[in-house]
Amino acid sequence: EKPKKKCWWGKHKTEEEQKDDHISIGIDLVNRDEKAINDHVRFGFEDIFGEADTQHSWDCVWRLVYKVFTWTRLFVYRLCSLIIGLPAAIIFGILFAIASVINVFACVPIAKLLSIPANWLAKTWCWLVHAIVDPVATALGLLFSSFTIRKYGINSQPTDPCVA
Repeated sequence: EKPKKKCWWGKHKTEEEQKDDHISIGIDLVNRDEKAINDHVRFGFEDIFGEADTQHSWDCVWRLVYKVFTWTRLFVYRLCSLIIGLPAAIIFGILFAIASVINVFACVPIAKLLSIPANWLAKTWCWLVHAIVDPVATALGLLFSSFTIRKYGINSQPTDPCVA
């Protein structure tokens, strides 16, 4: 049997204890960024503060700074996520729903509708190129292939620059 806690802030739970306490279906309450899309904002106390080896504050001060930083960051994050996160969830939920509806009921059907005449245009263009443009281009190529162009300069080599 687990000992009863005196207060809600008195004990830090390990990740295993959190996993045992939060068995859920559909949403992972322990690993909330499983695709690591926010790794760029993952900062710990050690990433922000560090004392040089030659100068150390008292251990109790260092522990107090750690606790104040950690709890302040956690409290402000939770407060801001409550104030900003809920409206953002509503706004982005609405925006993604509208975008999905537009995609499902407008973009895809219009694209399918336009693919029918686009297919006709592609086949007509292909026929025009093969039936008209290809023979004309081939004939012009054969006509101009009999011409020879030579560059005569003062020098004997055709690639040497002309010097007067």
